[in-house]
Amino acid sequence: MLHSSKSIKNDHDYNHDRFFALPLSEQDALQLQAVFINCGVHVVKMKNIIEGRKIVKTILHSLNYFHNIGCISNYHHLPVFVCDIIKHIEFEKLGDDLLDNLEHFLTIHPCFDFIWFEFSQVMQKKYTLQNIQNIFEMYHVKDRMPVVIIVYDEE
Repeated sequence: MLHSSKSIKNDHDYNHDRFFALPLSEQDALQLQAVFINCGVHVVKMKNIIEGRKIVKTILHSLNYFHNIGCISNYHHLPVFVCDIIKHIEFEKLGDDLLDNLEHFLTIHPCFDFIWFEFSQVMQKKYTLQNIQNIFEMYHVKDRMPVVIIVYDEE
């Protein structure tokens, strides 16, 4: 599944259901690269955390474009080149509400050029996809960088 809150002006239609899995076809890789370089909030569906992270790392490395990458995830062991936004929020002791914390964090730390959000089943029990998308739209984050929200089929 692939959705975008901002239409991408080219020959591709990115607002249709799309599931990405390994191994990526050349067309899948090109489509994901286009998503990753276009500002806006994009929703992508992948099989699980392991496969999702492999795909994200593959696309980010193939682009070799971003310098300040952030990830919002309740899973551990992010790649070393990624800022763990949840850990920073916990370090700043902002509170328990992720949405409020993200609002505060993104206001103070606008330095990212790419963010991916692992929208786990645990998070889905507390927040809707629309709640998450609204955070990135509220402070015009979607106008400054690509934000990829990944929904996994399995945990």
